[in-house]
Amino acid sequence: MPKTANGAQKVYVTRHTTGTQLYEHNSETHLINDVPNRIITLPYPYSGVNHVVYQGSFIYNVQYKNTIIRIDLVSETEAQSVDIPASREPLYHTPQSSWYDFSIDENGLWLLYREQHTKNFIAAKINPDTLDTQKMWVLPYNPSSLSQGFIAYGVFYGVQHFNKQHSYIDTVYDIYSNLAFTTMKIQFAVPFQYLVQLTYNPYEGKIFAWDNKHLLYYVYNVQRDKTFKC
Repeated sequence: MPKTANGAQKVYVTRHTTGTQLYEHNSETHLINDVPNRIITLPYPYSGVNHVVYQGSFIYNVQYKNTIIRIDLVSETEAQSVDIPASREPLYHTPQSSWYDFSIDENGLWLLYREQHTKNFIAAKINPDTLDTQKMWVLPYNPSSLSQGFIAYGVFYGVQHFNKQHSYIDTVYDIYSNLAFTTMKIQFAVPFQYLVQLTYNPYEGKIFAWDNKHLLYYVYNVQRDKTFKC
């Protein structure tokens, strides 16, 4: 949901697990050729690899702080910041994991984290303008047993194995219904065997992955039971 006419084609990349620069590419082709058209200097260093670009803003976790911040990509200035107490330990067992994981689906912006005192695994629906928490749910999982997680259609998916040639999803939880699903392992290939990021893009129907310096995507297909009623 870009703020500019050509914003939908742009690709944004951070390098390494911390830094203060966000690289903007006009297209995937420019990304492949490593030709950024703009380098944005951030006011505070980011932490981890699970940031997002949403509605014309870059939203990320400030390094060593329980703070999430929104940077307006047009003005390149800080628009909002909020403190959200979280456990100061990696959310997932992937080496590049930080304390927070942002996710976007058809419902909007989500934040996944472990609550500071209870250690509960929280899925919070976040207002993308103010970064205030609109509602939160406790997910019945230990995220440190997962290598990645993402939300699509209001459903949380937990992923195993970041460093094997084949990984799988075996955790499926409908957040709005508070309902866990028993599912067969949904297997997929990890060709370069170092999956440090996995995130869903609802506008393209794809799951994007960063696998050992390679950008991959998987097509996300949903089949719904025709007798199901919301």
